Amino acid sequence: MSQLREDVPDQAVAAKWAEISPLIDRLVERAGDEADFEHRWDSALTGDDRATSPYNTSHAFRQSLTAAIDHLHAAKTLVHDVGMLHLGAPATLARSALENAATGWWLLEPRGRDERVLRTLRWYSRNFRDQHTALDDTTPIPERTLEQKLGKVRAIAAKRGLNPDQAAGGYKMSTVIEAHTAGTRTDSKFMWQLASGFAHGRPWAYLGALSQDRRPSDEDGIMKVRLTNTVQLGLWPTLTALDAVEDTLRLWEQRAGHHRT
Repeated sequence: MSQLREDVPDQAVAAKWAEISPLIDRLVERAGDEADFEHRWDSALTGDDRATSPYNTSHAFRQSLTAAIDHLHAAKTLVHDVGMLHLGAPATLARSALENAATGWWLLEPRGRDERVLRTLRWYSRNFRDQHTALDDTTPIPERTLEQKLGKVRAIAAKRGLNPDQAAGGYKMSTVIEAHTAGTRTDSKFMWQLASGFAHGRPWAYLGALSQDRRPSDEDGIMKVRLTNTVQLGLWPTLTALDAVEDTLRLWEQRAGHHRT
């Protein structure tokens, strides 16, 4: 990971934070405005909602975008506003922003409606599966069983001639990230893998990316290592996540009928 150790002047990092901080604050304002992120009645997104009702594509997209902006702003607040440079927390927050932004992009990316409908149904089925995995053993959900919910997903898919089992099978985040990396100029795959390493406490990420102060110990072959984060690494994951949000918003403008002519 030699690119992580490139010497970028602290002044350049500070200048980039000064540039992107107002953009992130503005995204939070937009996310809190109920009149924002509305799609036109004659847009592709309106047609998608009709095809997926009651599991609307626009709702899945809005949830993904809101979660992305929320984590993006948290990362910015922690590192830039408060000035706290934890070892792994900045990358972990940025990872959540990146995952959700890429998911919003993935939902809207296909040119054909059938594939957008299928991805929407996969998103909802993943939500249902995760919900029941988390709650069934502690707080059973009385309204409907998991199979009842997935049955409704399958019915919507079958009505449109789509594969019901695929629609009810959910999706993997790695699939989303790989598609986003291949379809945009944002190198989301590497940053997602690195940030996931931080989130899960993987030594390859901590030892490979952070600054190290090594000292000998009393045990043969064992070194004492003090790790510190860098201002460059504090910025980079957040910047990648912001790029992903911008990718997603550009695509949303097209699907929502707001694209510029």
